[in-house]
Amino acid sequence: PWDNYIMEKPSSLSRRNFLQGGAAVMGTIAAASIEAGCTRLKHDEQDKPSPADENVSHHEELLPQNLDFLNTAPHPKVYKVPATLQGRKLHGLFTGYTGIDGVVPPEVSTDYRERLAHLVRVKLERAKEDSGDGMYPQPMLRTFKKLFEEYDPEKAKLSSLETYRASIETSLSEVRAHMDLGKMAEIRAFKHFGEEHVALLKKLEAMISATGLLAYSVTELMPTQGADAPVGIELYDFLLRTAGLDFLERIPAEGDDKISLGQFQFTEFALYGVAGHERGASLVQKHILPKQFHIPGSVAQLRGADHQKAAHLFAIHNIAHAISKLSVKQVEALCADMKWIDAEDLVAFTAAAHNLPAPSYHAFEAYAGEYLVAKKHGKDLDYDLIDYIRNRSPQLAGPYAKKTGDNYQVLLKRFER
Repeated sequence: PWDNYIMEKPSSLSRRNFLQGGAAVMGTIAAASIEAGCTRLKHDEQDKPSPADENVSHHEELLPQNLDFLNTAPHPKVYKVPATLQGRKLHGLFTGYTGIDGVVPPEVSTDYRERLAHLVRVKLERAKEDSGDGMYPQPMLRTFKKLFEEYDPEKAKLSSLETYRASIETSLSEVRAHMDLGKMAEIRAFKHFGEEHVALLKKLEAMISATGLLAYSVTELMPTQGADAPVGIELYDFLLRTAGLDFLERIPAEGDDKISLGQFQFTEFALYGVAGHERGASLVQKHILPKQFHIPGSVAQLRGADHQKAAHLFAIHNIAHAISKLSVKQVEALCADMKWIDAEDLVAFTAAAHNLPAPSYHAFEAYAGEYLVAKKHGKDLDYDLIDYIRNRSPQLAGPYAKKTGDNYQVLLKRFER
């Protein structure tokens, strides 16, 4: 199938011009690009203490303090590489995913179970280093041991960007068929929501798309941006086709010492629902979805479509927070004129808020206010929400917003072909 799978190159270095045609310059994707892309900043940080971890019982037998379970017999398999990746130079995180270090050949011999073992080892060694007692945290050890032992490349669910996007579309439809956004006012942080807030929330939620959530996921997993954004998207597709969705679901986040993993690199700050304590996506689903449609309350227990449903619910959570500080008059004015935001802006905000909520919320609120002031004076802003987040938080939330916008534009062009 790879012979017929050749993606058009993107148009230019400009985020807004990806759909205009032309050629982009693709350089070496080095380990430094991880820092430039801000892929591994600490995820979902908030000023709340972590609750007791639900993934291990005090009555369970403690696992030995070693990583012997990651030592498995090698079973490499040869995969044909798409023409769009051949000749590129891959390093850093890309090497971690594929085993390719340097120029990409026409064919590659890779053992994806060994690749997952490498990623898990890096994660657990960091956790041990950060633990303070020189020990692997038992909950994390137990979680990743289970996830690793469940993964079998021979039985993995192979997919593609197109197939996975369709799966996300199905998940969006399933949640929307049963949710009641009017019940967001039951949550303490949104108890002041009236009809006007709910109306705006509904309009913004309707802008969440499968392409947008896929761009959000690419941002979380791939270190590429700008002119190199198509390389990350091609590699995402390559992993879906060769390692399977099961592999992506088990990729640990390397940038924190928490149980964080999967296509959206969720931690307990984004999704947690245990023993009556909920936050993030879990708190939202508790109020807007009937219980029979709930996803698990632990990132370690998410499987298959749970991941994209969690991303959808957490996006609602962040959008609600962003509009919660706006006045009733502002909300009514914004709801009456939705030209101030588009789907790209929204998903870029969503990805930024996932990682750096406070600066993203503040930028959203300030941008909405500036839009309304400009409109009152008969003027248009010459910048959008992504630009505003980049300006307000150039070292933190900004890179996530830009990177997600880049990914969204490339995916939009791909799916519109």
